[in-house]
Amino acid sequence: MLTPTQLIYQAYQNTPKPLPLPNGKEVEWPIPEMGEVPDELCWLCGGATHGQGRMSKDVIRKTFTNTPFARAIESESLCTGCGWILAQRHIRNWSLLVVDGKLEHPTRQRIREVLLAPPETYPWMLSIAVSGQKHISFPGRVVFSPRNIWVLLEQIPIQLPASGIGHVLAPVEELLTAGFTKTEVQTGVYRQDRIRTAGLAWWKEREKRIAAMRGSQMFELAVYVAQVQEREEEASCSMDSTRTTKTQQQPHSASTQSIGAGTPSGSKSPRTSGELSKEQSAQRQRERQPSLFG
Repeated sequence: MLTPTQLIYQAYQNTPKPLPLPNGKEVEWPIPEMGEVPDELCWLCGGATHGQGRMSKDVIRKTFTNTPFARAIESESLCTGCGWILAQRHIRNWSLLVVDGKLEHPTRQRIREVLLAPPETYPWMLSIAVSGQKHISFPGRVVFSPRNIWVLLEQIPIQLPASGIGHVLAPVEELLTAGFTKTEVQTGVYRQDRIRTAGLAWWKEREKRIAAMRGSQMFELAVYVAQVQEREEEASCSMDSTRTTKTQQQPHSASTQSIGAGTPSGSKSPRTSGELSKEQSAQRQRERQPSLFG
């Protein structure tokens, strides 16, 4: 059975290089030289070494503070997975997602997608980096079954239902979209003006849904990945604005035609005021002349 570091290392070998990073850059993690090791189990992850890896004394420094995670402290060997992961100084800065045998450094949006709909191909794993200061590889959890799904938030393991966290995330995102802050949602202390703006009944219904979950690890995970969604009325206004803009930007010829309503295309232009005055004067002169018919 693969350990987290072994799964990550195997996935990295199967992933096209370089890997895209959430900041738009790319990275390729170097593979250090491996050799024969005497122990069957890895000092750090406890997985099988198969006689290949690195000696722990050549990798583990005195400043290493994650000794409590060591699974086989009697061993002096590291497997190839741990030997590789510990050689990467900056890999802890990025979240780790293994799906379909490939390694990703996912964006927060991608993490949100995975938490809403957990992968159905096994094994997979997700370790989420928050501070970028802690190892999230060997403390991670490999998912082998929908009945036992765990993800890592920093170094905190969180168990998820097979259906994902949509039931927690939905009310959180609705509150954020209504203008409440993440701090308000996390603490349950809301500004009264925002409650009035959102509507008391509307706010109460959503607060009731999350109140019982507040403080739980799954709730903290939901708040971390939550995003403000586009409001329906804003989307509608945006569409109306687009239609109005298009209407206002009609060709000039059509605008001229509407001003001269009743003048068909190709007919003469309306007469000037001078022409109208001459015609009115002639008409008055005709009216002053005696009629032939008395």
